[in-house]
Amino acid sequence: MRELTYCFLFQTTSENVTRRIALRPLGTPFAVSSSRLDTKAISNRFLKSPLMQTEQYSTSQFARDVDTCVRKCPNESEVLRWIKPLLEKLVRSPGSVPAEAFAPRKDRFAMNLIHMPRDERFSMVGGVWHPGQTTPIHDHLTWALIGVYDGEEREALFRRTNDGSNPKIAKIEKVSEKINTKGHVTVLGNRGIHRVDNISGKPTTSIHVYGRDIGHAERHSYDPVTGEISRFVSRYCNVLRDKERF
Repeated sequence: MRELTYCFLFQTTSENVTRRIALRPLGTPFAVSSSRLDTKAISNRFLKSPLMQTEQYSTSQFARDVDTCVRKCPNESEVLRWIKPLLEKLVRSPGSVPAEAFAPRKDRFAMNLIHMPRDERFSMVGGVWHPGQTTPIHDHLTWALIGVYDGEEREALFRRTNDGSNPKIAKIEKVSEKINTKGHVTVLGNRGIHRVDNISGKPTTSIHVYGRDIGHAERHSYDPVTGEISRFVSRYCNVLRDKERF
């Protein structure tokens, strides 16, 4: 199986339909990618860079270890149990993640795709929050791990208290709220609901691992006052993608 580890490129062909993802330089507008990509050459270039050749725990090694875990572990709890210490090791290692993974946005928090295998079994994302930036209260509809790489983030965890029979309204309550610092890893199951914001005076960066292609999955945000449920697709900030997914 062909896949890429940290090169911000992903290409797959299924039933004669080709989907392409390409790096979007910071500050340039989104556009549809129209040329075929030499993914093997680009992947090799990144993997041979000085950072990838060091013996410290790198994004490429982490991605390989996660890939092994998701394919061998029999259930969600085992996946989370095995990946948590790996993510702790990654975010606690100085210089383990290239700066390009944390390209910010001025208008909102940024989510940059770092790695995803061809079969989309998981996705690895770099998150960036400038001071004052926040997420809505939201779910992932899959397992998730979030490790703070630098700075501080305030995270609130919620739970749904009604039976879910109404797809438009949810009663939720805050379970906890805390300040997470470098090295902390949050573990969420597929029913997890949370909100993350940056109330500090400097940027916060984190590594996220999800059990699906999180950038193109429809999920939910929740209004804590009205209970209204909204649907959204977050996408990735650093990739170009054909208008039609398949």
